[in-house]
Amino acid sequence: MPESLAWIDGLGAGRELALWVALCIALYVLCAHLSWRLHHLEDGLLGGVVRRVRGWRFRQLAWQLLRLLFYVVVPYSLLVHRRLLSGRMMGLVGPGPDGVLGWPAGAWAQGFGWALLCGLGGAAVLGGAWWALARRLPPDHGFSLHHRPAPLELAWDAFFLQVHWGFYRAAAGVWLGNGRSYLGVLVGLALVGLEATGDPGLHFDRHWPSLASGWVRLAAVAWLTGFLFFHTRNLWLGILLHWSMTWGVNAVGGRLSQRTLPTIAESG
Repeated sequence: MPESLAWIDGLGAGRELALWVALCIALYVLCAHLSWRLHHLEDGLLGGVVRRVRGWRFRQLAWQLLRLLFYVVVPYSLLVHRRLLSGRMMGLVGPGPDGVLGWPAGAWAQGFGWALLCGLGGAAVLGGAWWALARRLPPDHGFSLHHRPAPLELAWDAFFLQVHWGFYRAAAGVWLGNGRSYLGVLVGLALVGLEATGDPGLHFDRHWPSLASGWVRLAAVAWLTGFLFFHTRNLWLGILLHWSMTWGVNAVGGRLSQRTLPTIAESG
């Protein structure tokens, strides 16, 4: 190890994890603010560069590669190299050598049951909240679910975010000395919330129902997947729940958005 990094060895696992978590949150907030400012930049030389990037045919691919580096490659490479966390703690593998990824068939069946319960319950709550909000808005106030991405894009979002949140959750488990406690899951969720509050998009979108709905869905998914992880310790089921829930809510929301608000109001 380079001498310049030798001091990290003296921190201990808990404090070193706190350092990496703080760096991840700081980097996320920095990039979120930079992206926000560039997105609203239209004039000057830099504005022209931004417009060309928006029209670049490989823009989405480059964006997903950058997300891969931030959410997966860099932090997990450091963690594997430093051996601060294990695959079991992060929910990547099960407790035993048998079965699929260390979980026997019975554990998978039970986990799918929990995932189905969380998904149906969460979709019902979000769908009911959307319907209630649409009925309360004036007839001339347009409302629809904010930006409904394609299923493949939703799958990438589910994978990246669940891996990222799993890192925070596992770090909280190390600090508390018991990764299976509810408190560890809650601390992990608190870190996710702290990171989100640094995003300027959150503070803008919360004033508009159509835009704020995306953040509400994301918060609900974070809570439900955290609850699912507590009962199953399986990150892959969290990814599946995240994807299926966002895809289902987007699909239903797209159909409901085609109905006019007067029709929704009259249906009550």
